[in-house]
Amino acid sequence: MHDRDPGGYDAFLSPSYAAGDRIAPALQRALRRIARPWHRPRALRVFLDRADPAVDPAPWSTATEVPARSRHFVLLASPEAAASPRVGRQVGFWRARRERDRFLIALTGGDLVWGDGDFDWERTTALPAQLKGWFAAEPPWVDLRWAAGSEDPGADPRFRVAAGALAAAVHGVPEDALDREDVRQRRLTARLRRGAVVGLALLSVVAVVLGVTTHRRHEAAVTRAAALDLAARAAAVGSADPALSRLLAVAAWRLDPTGRSRAAMIDALVRPDRWTAGVPHVRALSADGGTFAGVRDGAVRLAATRTGEPVGDPVADAEDVEALALSADGRVLAIAAGDAVRLWDAPRREPVGGPIASDTRDADSLLLSPDGAVLAVRGAASVALWDVATGTRLGEVAGTSGAPGSFALAPDGGTLAVGDEDGSIRLWDVRAGVPAGEPLTGHAGGVRALAFGPDGTLAAGGRDGAVRVWRTADRTPVGTPLDAGAPVHEVAFSPDGRTLAAGTGDGAVRLWDAVARQPLGDPLTGHSARVESLSFTADGRELVSTDGQGSARGWSVADRVDEGAEFPGDPGPIGVVEYLPDGRTVAVGTRGGPIHLWDTATRAPVDPPLTGNIGRVYSISPSPDGRTLLVVDEGGAVRLWDVAGHRQTGQLTEAGTGYPAYAVFSPDGRTIAVGEDRAVRLWDAETLDQLGEPLDAGGTSVRTVAYSPDGRTLAAAGHGGPVRLWDTATREPRGDLRADADDALTAIAFGPDGRTLAAGGVDGSVSLWDTADRTRLGEPFGRGEGEVVYEVAFSPDGRTLATAGAGVRLWDVPTRRPLGVLRAYAIAVAFSPDGRSLATGESGLRVFDVPRTDDPAAELCRLAGRSLTGAEWATHVPDVPFREVCP
Repeated sequence: MHDRDPGGYDAFLSPSYAAGDRIAPALQRALRRIARPWHRPRALRVFLDRADPAVDPAPWSTATEVPARSRHFVLLASPEAAASPRVGRQVGFWRARRERDRFLIALTGGDLVWGDGDFDWERTTALPAQLKGWFAAEPPWVDLRWAAGSEDPGADPRFRVAAGALAAAVHGVPEDALDREDVRQRRLTARLRRGAVVGLALLSVVAVVLGVTTHRRHEAAVTRAAALDLAARAAAVGSADPALSRLLAVAAWRLDPTGRSRAAMIDALVRPDRWTAGVPHVRALSADGGTFAGVRDGAVRLAATRTGEPVGDPVADAEDVEALALSADGRVLAIAAGDAVRLWDAPRREPVGGPIASDTRDADSLLLSPDGAVLAVRGAASVALWDVATGTRLGEVAGTSGAPGSFALAPDGGTLAVGDEDGSIRLWDVRAGVPAGEPLTGHAGGVRALAFGPDGTLAAGGRDGAVRVWRTADRTPVGTPLDAGAPVHEVAFSPDGRTLAAGTGDGAVRLWDAVARQPLGDPLTGHSARVESLSFTADGRELVSTDGQGSARGWSVADRVDEGAEFPGDPGPIGVVEYLPDGRTVAVGTRGGPIHLWDTATRAPVDPPLTGNIGRVYSISPSPDGRTLLVVDEGGAVRLWDVAGHRQTGQLTEAGTGYPAYAVFSPDGRTIAVGEDRAVRLWDAETLDQLGEPLDAGGTSVRTVAYSPDGRTLAAAGHGGPVRLWDTATREPRGDLRADADDALTAIAFGPDGRTLAAGGVDGSVSLWDTADRTRLGEPFGRGEGEVVYEVAFSPDGRTLATAGAGVRLWDVPTRRPLGVLRAYAIAVAFSPDGRSLATGESGLRVFDVPRTDDPAAELCRLAGRSLTGAEWATHVPDVPFREVCP
């Protein structure tokens, strides 16, 4: 009756907040059951968006991902749904991209009145404004308002009629035809049941076997369908409820441990948002983001940001409270109320002295210096400074173009920065009470955000979408402006000053490496209103943000800001890194020639370096016993070095040719393969004699070679041709792996299974190949991420792939999903033999801990901090008996 998309849904049901949990689930069940063939678990695949109105705001991607994969849209219309930003986005998405005749309406609350050529929008209360002017004639809709108070609406015959009308539209058949089909299927099912009884009487043993088999197949089909549905729900819930999203992904895996379910878990694992909570409108966030002070239930209270739960008793009454501020240690709370600002001992809930600022009825923002000695109060026309200990006024900075904009105090409390609408920033010497030089300029529009770094560096965000950084000591700009992509409303430095965050008007948070001035991954999205505050935790590994609609979010930024273990010394620009088999020593080849050895346990160099190479080191290959290094340098020489003796023991080719570019030991250490221009030469590793004629690379200018772990296959790749494979026993070609026509390959590596080969190209893409049958495993990934892929490396268990280029990126091999970016730029990567560490090199050597992906379900359960409840299971997996998700 309809075309099925195996990866999508027949119908998408939007959230219906007015109807609670009765009408929407009942409608989903009815659409699945009407005219259901006896051998199928469902007549239609129907997705119900169960967005919680308390966390309704969600980013565009999570709100529209499932509608984009659905054949029909069923709007559960009500005044609450009409006011929902999530529903508005979904409807707007469908209107812009999909068919009008596949948009259906089920009225669950409010009014729906058709007028002259459109709905009567003065009387219609149940439809979102995105539908204005879309319909030339009244669209099909059913009235389910009568069912709003029903305990079991599906049991009412009227509900069956309404659901049948929608089901007929989705099936694409007349209602009477669908009714006949439903009756036919039910009669057929009844006959089959009766026939089964007769058959059981006649052939009981056979029937039991067949019945069990059929039942098991039916259960398996239902389970697979539920797992697919859960994976989609995990993505759809996304940032709206991170914990639930992670648990739904694990539930999908528990039901059906397939690649699709693993992909859902990987996506949930790398999602940066860790939690969401509601916060009041008048609030102050602590320096570490863990606590906020806010006005709630008629009082000023302290609460945990992560949960929103109050901490202890109220601090003070909330009458006429206009602004709040917490000290850096969270012990002092400043409250602007009435005509004064008063300080409170937050832990003791006791006032500290008398009022310290008067005539502050127009105060709209407070700020305490990090040491708590100075209070800044922003009013309608100026920012006033007060000495907290004495209650004396220290000075006042008036706005140059009306009300002052953002303001910030330096870490030592000695400097106040004030941003204005004319794009200037004025610095004020707090102790002397005088301006500190001329204003800083550069923004094309108002300065909306200011923040000092721990070293006194000042970051400023403007309405022009730029983030500018200044050294306040000499008043000079640091580099060129950073592009935030939207007006900036908040900026913050991490405690160590190495990371800069900006919150923008489009609800996104962007991160930069403040030293390298490079973006750290994609923007963090999830807020549906502008970001108004940012705070890093004390260790800098989590960021807390709040928005103008009272939503707080916690983001894990550890994988973006972790700089790894930095090794001392300056070896110069690094071209290659390799772990030795001992798992402790890393060999580092520089662009200047010397090879340095580092002990990763002590982070100390193993002196002296290996010298004698000419120019840049292109490749290093340790022998299997770790005693010898095979090195190719820029001059074209292939040298062998004794690691313990720090001396050269042999040389295969003379310098001066510019070739070869790469050389590698075979896994047994007996043979050396050397890639040259359009050929690969093999050498005896003991006698250093050439073994036979060169292997023809078929026109490929060889830049990299690799052995399979068992040594039976040799691969070579480069420019101008495919990846060529040889059987090392016969020296005969085994075939070619042909990439896209315009691709030039720069790096290859075998996985530990000996079959999988990864190849990186100049376009930034990575392909995986099955070398046994020479087929590519899926589409290339990573294209568009930036520059050339300089190197690829598999983890020892084969589950993770690291690529070096415009960022050291980690990928989950089974699903080809990204796992994160470890650093902004590198050209060399190598896994330790145990797979727990990754060495990277470019401007210096850094070693990172590698995130584990061997058990993503366990990690997701740890991040969620709980398991899926029985009630949640019944809501999201109604057709499958309960299973424990996180044992």
